[in-house]
Amino acid sequence: MSNQSQGIYDARSLGRPKFTSLIGLIPAVTIGGVSLILYSMISAVGVRNLVETSVDFSSSRKEKPKNKE
Repeated sequence: MSNQSQGIYDARSLGRPKFTSLIGLIPAVTIGGVSLILYSMISAVGVRNLVETSVDFSSSRKEKPKNKE
């Protein structure tokens, strides 16, 4: 093994070799699917925040948000 690959191995197994080996057993396709779902949910929350605060993208100037009373 080269020094660079030895360093990567040491960093992975530093303290939690059981957890690291468990993560290594998960197929790449599954990790990709979970990542897709995670980033989709983050995007959905961001869009929902924009809709709930009534952001108007047609206005080019900054306006104070309207108070909901």
